[in-house]
Amino acid sequence: MKINIIYLIILVVVIFSSLTIKAQTVYEETFDDGLAQDWQTVGGSWVVEDKQYRHKFTDGVHMAVYSKSNFKNYTFTAEINPDWENNYGVIFNYSNRRNFYKIELDANPLNAYFYEIKDSIETKIGETTYSNGGQGIASTIKVLNKGTLTTVEVNGKVIFNNITTSSFTSGKIGLYAWWQPIWFDNIKVDGELSTEIKSLSNLSPGLTVYPNPVLNELITIVFPGESKNARLEIYSNDGRLVFNREVISCNPYLLDAALLKSSGVYFIKITAGAQSYHSRIIKN
Repeated sequence: MKINIIYLIILVVVIFSSLTIKAQTVYEETFDDGLAQDWQTVGGSWVVEDKQYRHKFTDGVHMAVYSKSNFKNYTFTAEINPDWENNYGVIFNYSNRRNFYKIELDANPLNAYFYEIKDSIETKIGETTYSNGGQGIASTIKVLNKGTLTTVEVNGKVIFNNITTSSFTSGKIGLYAWWQPIWFDNIKVDGELSTEIKSLSNLSPGLTVYPNPVLNELITIVFPGESKNARLEIYSNDGRLVFNREVISCNPYLLDAALLKSSGVYFIKITAGAQSYHSRIIKN
């Protein structure tokens, strides 16, 4: 009986592990290519400068939103360096300028605020302090959103733990500036893959893709073995088929990275006969 119980426990662990979907980097932007692709501004002047996203206005309250994807059950990280002693931060689960959540940091004193903006009414749902930040100092904000609960870290320390965020459980991510010029960099979202591309998350060792990450250059894709008459498909992180072509005999295949319009993670699928091979590439 004891042995059967042990086997049962092992079986449950194996089944649970197989059903668990590990978080993947589903969006990443370093602005190193001089572009802020698919970022829409909500007031102010925003430019890419010195390989960072720069809010240049010295007055007013402004935001920039990554418009390409809605995210759910994710971790959103951003590095922010304020020029002055005013406020700055991030927004998340954004649906429009009237409905979203906001994490706002004061550069002096080092206070932190958690706001819900619902139907344009701003409600403070958390207030605390943070450390190792301020004017001219880059701070890293990390938002861990689990749908109805959200935890926030600043510079590696939890400042808000499991705050209820049931009004908006998914949405877009964005950046926030309050009456000052600010530098933003190293935007990253880790989350669950969309249903359409979960099957592509297991990489095939026989498929080689380089360089990786890539800018606007040629991507070399080396098919496994003597794969001929193969089909090459590329999917965006939200499951959209963005490239689909039959490859008759050229191996390796050279793909212009400029065909991948936006920064982020892309999934590559090669189908040759009954065989299917998977890889992924990051477009900066």
